[in-house]
Amino acid sequence: MKDHIKHDIDKNTFFIEGKDKNKGYVKYTIDNGIMDINSTFVDPDYRSHGYAKELVDAAVEYAKSKDLKLKPTCSYAVKVTQRDYPDLLV
Repeated sequence: MKDHIKHDIDKNTFFIEGKDKNKGYVKYTIDNGIMDINSTFVDPDYRSHGYAKELVDAAVEYAKSKDLKLKPTCSYAVKVTQRDYPDLLV
């Protein structure tokens, strides 16, 4: 995981802190060994920097470390995982 990405395990969220506000986040749930990445958001002021992809990658990295499978419901996460991580999908 990149140094600028933080993980709040209690809130099931990966996020990137900004100076005055968070630049973006990914939210997820875990149930029966399956991670659902259900929300990806990047503040409009920080879009087009690749942050959404970095956040999804961080969530996937965490899922791998915990031997979880993926079944994302967020449309962006579905696109990324189908393209880059098809072997982890349920």
